[in-house]
Formats: sequence, structure tokens, C-alpha cells
Amino acid sequence: MRLLWFACFAILALTVQSAPNKREIIPRLVQKTFSDRKDISELLKKALEKFKILMVKGDPQLGLPVMDPYVMDHREIELNESSLNGQASVDNMSVIGMSTFQIQSVVANDEPLMVNFDLLIPETKVLADHYKFHAMIGEKFDLFGEGFFNMTGINMKLVGEADGQVDADQHLQVTKLTLFITAEQILSALTGLMNDDEECKLANELISEFGPGILEQYGGQLGNFFGEIVRNIINTKIAGLTVDEIIDMINS
Repeated sequence: MRLLWFACFAILALTVQSAPNKREIIPRLVQKTFSDRKDISELLKKALEKFKILMVKGDPQLGLPVMDPYVMDHREIELNESSLNGQASVDNMSVIGMSTFQIQSVVANDEPLMVNFDLLIPETKVLADHYKFHAMIGEKFDLFGEGFFNMTGINMKLVGEADGQVDADQHLQVTKLTLFITAEQILSALTGLMNDDEECKLANELISEFGPGILEQYGGQLGNFFGEIVRNIINTKIAGLTVDEIIDMINS
């Protein structure tokens, strides 16, 4: 059972890598009729709704790619847990459904400038034309697999916090975006695990059963990987814009 638990973790690991004066943002928000914290939170909700569209369509003028589906041609993964060591790779991986998120809550603070949010994604699929991994568990057990990667997350929750900074020219940038990912249910349909059909079937059943618990344990690592991607895209979108211009862009 210990071997199979680590097998579940190894498979899930493949889906996962001048100080401003913040007081200056308050007068700007007041000038735009956002007079209390609730109003700022509502503004950010509108921004999130528009970001859903950006995830699907991208923005060619700004060089922003489509994020749903999020496509990764090739990725090498090092498995360096205390009891699990080895290498893994995925080819032509797609993450589908991230833009269907539903906003559960958004709470903004103006000093320090940050926002806490809670999102729910009804269904997310992770597909890869090819995955391969080979790892040792506790220097005793050999774990390997190669084939097609197919996993679905049901009712995935993204709980996160974003921090921002405003410089002397009123330009805003997101300095930090942390995400924690959990799922109510995981449906696994990999091929080629242990190069044995019966063992592969059993492993998929175990991943589906224990996957949510494993994802809860390592959801911060996976969340931070995608959080950094989203942070870079947001900063590219708002680069050079003042707080006033960002507010106008959201409201337009």
C-alpha cells in the first residue's frame, strides 16, 4: 500500500515549477468613486470576469497567449522528495477548463495592497500525448510508467492571495501571487503504468481514490507553478498603465 501511495504522488507530480508608498492608491480609488473596501472588491471581481475572457482569447497585440487550454510542449520534472527520487517528463500537455472558474469570494485590503480570493472550477482536464517517469521509492522499489496521460479534477478550488505595489508614477504591478489547489474528486485514466494492464487499472483506481488527499498535501506547489504564470501575464497586460488607466480599462 505504501508503494501505491507513492505511485499516486508521482503521477500527480507530473501535473505540477524601490518600495512604493501604498497610501497613494487610496486617493485614486476615491476619485473614481470607490469609497470603501467593498467597492474595491467589486472592481476586482469585474477584473476577474474579464480575465476569464482573456484566458480563452489571449491578446495578440500584447503578445499574451491563450491560457485555456494551457499548452506545454515539453517539460522535464525532477522528483526529489525525501522518499521519492527520479525523473519524469510530459509532452504536448494541455490543461483545459481553467477559464470556467466561478468566483466564490474576493476580499481586498488597501494597506498593505492585497486581495484574497476563492475560486471554484467545476471541471479541469489534464491531458498529455506522452508521459514518462522512472523513480526509486526509498531506494528499494522501482516505479515506472510511459503512455498517455489523462486526468480530470472535479470541483477544483483555487484559494489565493495577490500582493501589489504602486510606484511613484502610479504604475501598478502584482508582486506576488500564491495559489493553493484542492479538488473534490480526481478521475485518473492513465495508460502504461508499470507496463502492465492490471497494475495500471489498479493504480488508476487508487489515484482516483486518494488523489484529492494527495493534491491537498501538495496543492501549494502546483498552485505556485500556475500562479507565477498568471502573475507574469497580468503584469504584461498592465505594464505602463497607471491606477486610473487600469480602473478605466476594467470599467470600459
